[in-house]
Order: sequence, then C-alpha cells, then structure tokens
Amino acid sequence: MKHWRSWALALLLAAALVPVLWTGPSLPAGVLLLSQAEFTKDESPAPPDASPQWQPRTLPDDWRRSLPGQHGYGWYRLEFDLDVAPTDSWGVYLSRVSTTYQLFINGIDVGTGGGMQGEIRRLAGRPQLDLVAPHILHPGRNEILLRLRVATNLRGGLGPLTLGPRDEVETIYSRAELLRVTLPRAANLALLLVGLLVGALWLQRPRETLYGYFAALAVLWSVRNFHYTFAPAGLPSIVWESFVLSSLGIVLWLLWRFILCFTGQNAARWVRLLGWFFGLVPLVFVCLGEQRLSQIRIAWYLCCTALGVMAIAALVRHLCTPNGRAHSGAWLILGAMCLTLVLGMIDLAVNAGLLPFGPAARMAYGAPLLLTALVVAVADSYFDTFAQAHLR
Repeated sequence: MKHWRSWALALLLAAALVPVLWTGPSLPAGVLLLSQAEFTKDESPAPPDASPQWQPRTLPDDWRRSLPGQHGYGWYRLEFDLDVAPTDSWGVYLSRVSTTYQLFINGIDVGTGGGMQGEIRRLAGRPQLDLVAPHILHPGRNEILLRLRVATNLRGGLGPLTLGPRDEVETIYSRAELLRVTLPRAANLALLLVGLLVGALWLQRPRETLYGYFAALAVLWSVRNFHYTFAPAGLPSIVWESFVLSSLGIVLWLLWRFILCFTGQNAARWVRLLGWFFGLVPLVFVCLGEQRLSQIRIAWYLCCTALGVMAIAALVRHLCTPNGRAHSGAWLILGAMCLTLVLGMIDLAVNAGLLPFGPAARMAYGAPLLLTALVVAVADSYFDTFAQAHLR
C-alpha cells in the first residue's frame, strides 16, 4: 500500500475515534455537575409541591430502564448550595435530554426545549444551554426543577446537569456543539455535494454503474444523517421516523451493491430482490404507526447490522484473491467499514439500553468516514486506469 494511502487511512480512523474517545475537559473551578436528583411521574404543568412520590434518581436516567413502557411527563428535582450570590449570569448545560423539557430555578422558568404542549419538538440529540440571570440565584440552598416530556416512540431520559458562570459553561457547551453538531453537519454537506457531482457524472456515463451506486449512497446517507442534529418542523412524526429507520436499510443495501460492483463480483438474484424489499419498507413503516415502529426498532437495527456485515464479507472475499490483496483501495474501504460498524454497534447498544443513556449519534461520524474512504478508493482506481490507458 502506498504511503499516502496509509496516512489517509490513519487520518480517517483518528477522525472517527474522536467522538468515541473524547470525554471533554475537566470542569473548571466554580462549575457544578449535578447527577443526584429526585423524580416523580406527574402530568401537572406546574411544579409539584412536596410529594411522597419523589424517588431518588442518579443521572443519567433512562426511562426505558427506570420507567419501561411509560411516556408523558415527569419532574426532576435537584439542589445545590452557594456561599454567595453571583453577580454575573450563569448557565445550565444539558448534555443529554430527550425528548423535550422545561427548566425552573428557584421557581422561575429559565428555559425550555419547546413542544411541551401539542406536537412534540424533537431536540435531535443536540446539547442544550439555558442562561440564568444572577438575581435568580441566592446564597444557601437553590432548587432546580426540570419538567421532561417523553414521546411514545422515542427514547426519553435526562443526563447530568452542568451549571456555573456563563463563560465557563458556554465554553463546555460550545465544544459539545462543535463535535456533535457543527462537524457532522459540515462533513455531511460536503459529502452531499460530492454525491451530487458524482451523480451528474453518472448521468453522462450511465453504463458506469459504480458511480450511480456511489451517488445514490452518498446523497441518501448524507440526507439521512441530518436527523442527528435536525428535526423538521411541520412534518408528521411518523413520516420522519419511517424515513430515518427505513433509509438505513436502503443505505446499507446500496453499500453492498457498491462493494460488489467495485470488486467486480456479480450480484445474485436474491440480492437484487432485497433491493425491492428495502424500497417498500418505508411504506410499511408508515402503516405500522409510531408505537409499533418503536417496538421493532432494535430488531430492525439488528437486521441492518447483518446487512452491513454481509457487505464486509463480500469485500473480504475479494481481498482473499490474488488481485484483491493488491487492491489498496479495497483495504482502505475495509478499515473504514470495520470502524463504521463499531460506531454503529455502540449506537445500537445505547438504543438498546446496554450503555448509559445519551445520544446514539456516533454514526454521524461513521458515514463521512466511510464515504470519504469510498471517494479515495474510487479516485485511486480511476487514476490507475487512466495511467494504464495512457501508457498504452
């Protein structure tokens, strides 16, 4: 493998490991991390008075574990002490909250994720920051009340709260926003553009089916991955949820077909039939409804994982041949596919409740990683073919 390809693979792997290994800086002095709370399942829109129903909770709190099968509204109560009242604004940073919330400090409403009544507004796994005026806080004991609204078909829960002087908390929030929102969005926009350009090239040369598969894969996967940071307003929840789930199967089927085409392997008839199956799945999911869709979510993710494993197996089969072992682009794709699979398995474990509650969004980095590897490999094959033709 040429040196530049080795460096390309190393850089891709390092970039994809950032969201997995990065745990953030230690908290500055004066910034508090609150992870001990009390909870009551209460539908009341007003902060509840002292209630015997308050139960201790350690954050993060995943409703699928602590309140299996339940949704609606619940209240969290947290307390903290201050020696003196602050003179400047403070901030409250919520790293993990789903699906939407309303925040009170000492009885005053200081922030909301929206959608507490009527249609639920998804926070799309984004970190949240609410500002607190200094007059709201006082020396001694201070109380935080957070009202959480959980949708019937989405994971609900709350992570630890970070609060302190505004500048310090905004710095922590900005780092999280960069890693979880800004960078994935920028990468997906870039790859969406690449997909559209390759699609235009394929329209000029429709016999080059490899370009067609790549264009469809890049455009659909990039569009799908915006669900990690964006929730469209006004679109029925079942339509968006069906697209997010079903498009993953279509993406992995397209990846499989791309691998077969890239390595010169013929697709069996049943592989083509699977394409029709995944094409019809969106309509089936819409008909199932949100509640049923939520119940089959993990099973669907496992089916998609199996599809990804089959794509890897097809590539490994090629690499076991003499021509495949010398195919440097295929090795690059294999490394990116394996790491993307690892990221996807971590997200699956979060969705299944096997890991602590939080955003299952590591695949927001997996797609740019793998698509970039495909771009490098296709370009490498294209220029090698061009060079050989020129030598002739």
